[in-house]
Amino acid sequence: KNGRVSVGCVGDSITEGFKSSDPSRRSYPAVLADLLGDRFTVKNYGVGGSTLLRAGDLPYTQKPEYTLSLTEGCRIILIMLGTNDCNRDFNIRRLAGFSSDLVSLVNDYRNAGAEPVILTSPELFLTPNNAYLRRAAQIQRETAALTGCPLIDVNEFSHGRLDLFPDGIHCDDSGYAALAGYIANRAFGKDLFRVTVSTRPGAFVIAGSSRGRADGDGAARFFLPEGEYLIRSFMPGGAEDTVRADVTCDCSFSLFPAEAGRELAVVSASASSFEPDNPPENAVDGRGKETRWASAARDGEWLTADLGSVRPVTGVLLVWEAAYASAFEIQLSENGTDFVTAAGLYDGAGDINALPLPAGSRARYVRMLGISRGTFYGFSLYEFKIFGE
Repeated sequence: KNGRVSVGCVGDSITEGFKSSDPSRRSYPAVLADLLGDRFTVKNYGVGGSTLLRAGDLPYTQKPEYTLSLTEGCRIILIMLGTNDCNRDFNIRRLAGFSSDLVSLVNDYRNAGAEPVILTSPELFLTPNNAYLRRAAQIQRETAALTGCPLIDVNEFSHGRLDLFPDGIHCDDSGYAALAGYIANRAFGKDLFRVTVSTRPGAFVIAGSSRGRADGDGAARFFLPEGEYLIRSFMPGGAEDTVRADVTCDCSFSLFPAEAGRELAVVSASASSFEPDNPPENAVDGRGKETRWASAARDGEWLTADLGSVRPVTGVLLVWEAAYASAFEIQLSENGTDFVTAAGLYDGAGDINALPLPAGSRARYVRMLGISRGTFYGFSLYEFKIFGE
């Protein structure tokens, strides 16, 4: 379509993007699409919990995504299945069929006119079941040689990289970005460069469309194709430090944003409107992306956090769902009636916004006033955090 090469990503929850902050933008297929550019269309056919084994407890070949991956005209199919086959007893007892089922899947895609690429499964950390997975990875290598399929050795890439797979199975945003970079390099010949940002431990770091958080040593690492990037580093709720970088080789940068104070407890929250299942308290309950506040679909809606008493406040952190504010203001009040605008952003693009507040700011009530919406929907926040003393 339109001269683009269609790439289908077949797999389980690792392909689906489980544990990423936003699978539609942070899963490995989504990041791969950004890396490959306009000549490619990348589709995510990942299904959480699925198995390669047709006799497994959740066979991929019985899922609707399998049918879609066969019928939507993909020219290249990336197959990464095996984690669930090696990590559940029901499936481990049936691993004798792993090789033949992989050959059958390869033939399915070839018969549909696609070129299949076999990806070995990443390591299973923190479990003795990794011994089964290593055997499955060897079968994947042997099957690639037997069938003449290209091979991407994700198992080798992941070896010893628990930092990219924090729960021992799934990547975080940084891990999915690194995985996408590895695949882009191996399968599509993309030259990728290691970019290291030295910053404050725990700082958020964004490099183009890739994002991560600095480790305990203050390092955030990215694999990026050649190009010009705005690299941002910011502490939750504080001012950011930025640099424009022309990435043409492995490189490193030092960014040290200002501290923002400690997170303040929120007693309650109120809003101008909300969906019944997404009330205002969901944005301040500390549960991250498990819950959210969502307003009516109109401009001018607001969310107010009550700190319980007048406190010095130094910054705010907003984590947006897909329905973000393209323009908003942060307003402060000591009595809940008289609000003063303390900060604002008028060219927002969603994701994460960290805004410092003027020195000496004090408030009991902190309000996000949504001036204009970035989408057809209302305003929706996963998190609204206030920092201070």
